[in-house]
Amino acid sequence: MKNILRAEACAGVLVNHSSEHRNGKKLPVPADEQLRHESYFPALVSRAEWEEVQRRLDEQTGKNKKRCFLETTDGVAANKPNHRYAGLLHCAACGAPFVPMIRYWNVARRVEYVCKSYHRLGKAACSSHRIHEETLNTQAEACAASLRETMQTDLDRVNKLLKQSSLQAPNIQKRIAELKARAEQLEQEVDEILMEKLR
Repeated sequence: MKNILRAEACAGVLVNHSSEHRNGKKLPVPADEQLRHESYFPALVSRAEWEEVQRRLDEQTGKNKKRCFLETTDGVAANKPNHRYAGLLHCAACGAPFVPMIRYWNVARRVEYVCKSYHRLGKAACSSHRIHEETLNTQAEACAASLRETMQTDLDRVNKLLKQSSLQAPNIQKRIAELKARAEQLEQEVDEILMEKLR
């Protein structure tokens, strides 16, 4: 609906070359490079009415942006998104992203993530897949705790091996010295044997 209200065609204007594809991506074209044809269509609303609608839509967009800021305990606005898992979840059945929805139950505010295909097109597109943010928080915290425990176990194992190697280092050095001395002795014996053969 918002896309229809944003279209200048409602005011009778045809806009061509508003976007172009580069490297497989759709990119917007600056307004001064677009091809505009005034009064091309029969206008549904006047230009003044259309511009007033744009102003109100911009105001609503500004309000929605403000909702993305949370107030901290000291009263300073902190730039934190309301939906921490937005863009991270996808439906296993249809592959569509999960979109956050705010629900109110007994005055309590809850956030749940719903399959976008089901939300927009209903059962014809996908079945009702949804998950609450509290459930995701619990699972994420459990995963983080498990990862911390695994990392601590690995760190303890590495520290133990380092300690063992440091304790064994003097014995290893001593053994290396003994083997070097033995090798020199054997080389000397071989030289003596060769000289004896030559004589």
